[in-house]
Amino acid sequence: MVRIMLHWTFDNIVLIAIFVNSILLACTDYSVLRLDVPESDDLYGLPDTRSDKSFRNFIQESLDPVFSGIFLVECVVKVIAMGFVSHENSYLRDSWNVLDFVIVLTSVVAMANIGDLNVSAIRYVARTRRS
Repeated sequence: MVRIMLHWTFDNIVLIAIFVNSILLACTDYSVLRLDVPESDDLYGLPDTRSDKSFRNFIQESLDPVFSGIFLVECVVKVIAMGFVSHENSYLRDSWNVLDFVIVLTSVVAMANIGDLNVSAIRYVARTRRS
């Protein structure tokens, strides 16, 4: 795992994934996203007729598990190669890796649909700061 982690291809694949994922996040079509606001809270009392049916949003939602998988594999490879937290050069001793771990953890929670948890905003902020 150390050889995989230190190979230049591994870093390039992860960087390309971060770049493409950031572009996809920036291309989100917010004009068609449905707001989860009750009709009584609507400013004009009109129902929200927008939907999340947008080709850009469909592509982003379709590719989100792929990027989450890439980042999960990166995390697992680094944890196996470096150790998790026990020694000086372990995975969680580096602040960038802590940020990566939070991103991966929120992605896994979001994909698992645990309760009514909405972690997409956290993931968006964390991913844009990472790149």
